[in-house]
Parts: sequence; structure tokens; C-alpha cells
Amino acid sequence: MRITIKDIAREAGVSISTVSYVVNESGPVSKEKRELVEALVRKYNYKANPSARNLKSRRTRTIGIIGNLKKYGPDKTVIESIAKICKEKGYTMLLVADTENHEHSISFLRDHRVEGIVFIDNKTEMLGFPVPGDLPVIFAYCAHKERLSSSILPDDEQGGSLAAAHLLSKGRKRIGMITGNAGWKASRERSDGFTKVLERADLEPAGIVESSFWDSRRSYEMSVRLIKEAKPDAVFCQSDAIAFSFYHAAADSGLSIPEEIAIIGFDDIEFCTLMRPSLSSIAMPLKNIGEKAADILFHTIENGFEFAPDTTDGQTSFLLPCRLIERESSAS
Repeated sequence: MRITIKDIAREAGVSISTVSYVVNESGPVSKEKRELVEALVRKYNYKANPSARNLKSRRTRTIGIIGNLKKYGPDKTVIESIAKICKEKGYTMLLVADTENHEHSISFLRDHRVEGIVFIDNKTEMLGFPVPGDLPVIFAYCAHKERLSSSILPDDEQGGSLAAAHLLSKGRKRIGMITGNAGWKASRERSDGFTKVLERADLEPAGIVESSFWDSRRSYEMSVRLIKEAKPDAVFCQSDAIAFSFYHAAADSGLSIPEEIAIIGFDDIEFCTLMRPSLSSIAMPLKNIGEKAADILFHTIENGFEFAPDTTDGQTSFLLPCRLIERESSAS
């Protein structure tokens, strides 16, 4: 009696598609299941139907990208670095602009037979929407509650530490901070890094006010409040957008930057160099995040793992360091 793919799947206790992935080398399968299926294939001298194999093993060499595509969000740089690696490896990239309906976006990409997905959010929060267990999904600039081992994030706490240490190195003692959105992971971690460095220097923040990462009106109001109440000689703004509003508040308050008050932002967006004086900022490793996401995804696809693979050092979840970009606004 001729052994069929169904017989192999039944004896191995796996799905027919898993057997197909192994026989045709057309999809991700865990090492344990691959070895089990291969042993049964040898045992029964199973041969795939040539015409079926040609149809089913046809790889799309396409990956899916799901992103928010905000004007000043991280998406653009992350996507560009992924696209470069896609081109080098001969893959096509299918991009879906998505802000809310993540399940629909994943379903759409599956219908187009992508071999893996990179999900990019515009904030480093922990996500919880359902994700497929049989398709590699990597989270860039965000993480997933059920897939903690497949995320690449900026080290926001280290970035906050850089900002505080830089202002201290310039001889500033009364250092204030304007935070981003309350409750956001990035805001909490940047605050933690900032305050820890001041504590080690036996200093307390001159004042801390809460704003929003992208609300210019609120940021201006909080800047005026901080200047009046805390009278700082330096300020860490948790986004460059907040820092832009602070420039206006400082000018309206008759303060000269950096002579009377130093400023450092966070994000290092392109307008930092156009400000007068140019804005010092903490740059996030967006290019590196995209490259690392692509590396892990393609390693997963090409080595047949069902989930994010172990790398050479056994690590699959990454916090990548931020960098200080010193410009005129924080001069001594």
C-alpha cells in the first residue's frame, strides 16, 4: 500500500502542512518535529507527489510589515533598514498601514502567503492581540505579552541616564524634566534612568512636570510652569517635540539657550539641526532595531523554526542602546 502524506502526519502526530513543510523545505518547523517527520519519511521511503510538490513548495519570498506609519514615529527608519536587507536577500516586502485592526492585517498578509511578519508600533508598549503560532512574527519597537522572546526595543532607561549624565557633565545642578504621556512605558523608563543618575550625584530633580510626547500646546504650558516654579538651569525633555515647545516658552520667559538654561531632547528627529541653537538629543537605535528584526526573522524563515530562533548567544529579546547627540543647546 502506498504511504501518503496523511499517513506520515497521523503517525507523527503533526499536521499535514507540517509534513509538507519538511518534505518540500517550504516553511518553518521546529527541530524536534522536523527530525520526527524525516525519520518516518526514511522509514517508509515516502516520496512526495511531484506535481503537488511543485505547487505547494513554491515559496513567495515575501515578508509582511505592519506599521502605524506616523509622520514622526519610528516606522520610517525601521522599515527602511528592513527593506535594505530584504533586497539583499531577494525578498519582497508587503507593507500594511495599520493603527488598530491588527488581526485583520495579519489575516491579509497570511492570505498573501508571506513567510514572516515584522510588527512595528509607534510606542514601546506591551501588546496583546492574537498572533499566529505557525508563522514567524517579530516585534520591533514594541513587544507582545505571549512572545517576549521575539522583540527588539530601544533601551529607554539608558537613554534617560545619558540625558541626565550629559547635563551634569556641563555643570548644571538644577535640572528639571518634562515627561511624555503618563502611563507610557517609554516615559516611565526614561524617567527612571534620569532620576537614578541624579540620585547617584546626590541631587533631586529641580522639578518634574507631565506633558505629552506630541501635544505642542500642553508642552508649552508645562514648560512655562516648570520655568516659573522650578527655575531650572537645565531641562530634559522626553521628546524633541516637547523640546521645541520649551524653546518658545524659554524665549517668552526671557531665557537664553544655553547660557541661562540648557536643553536636551529625545528622538533626534531631523528638525533638531534646524533649531537655533541646534538641539542636543538622545538618538534611538531605529536603524539597528530594523536590522536586528530582519536578521531574526530571516534566520527563523531560513532555518525552519516555528518561533523566533536562538541566536549564537541564546538571546532573542534585545534592548538596544541609545546614543547622545550633543549640539549647541546643552553647551556649558
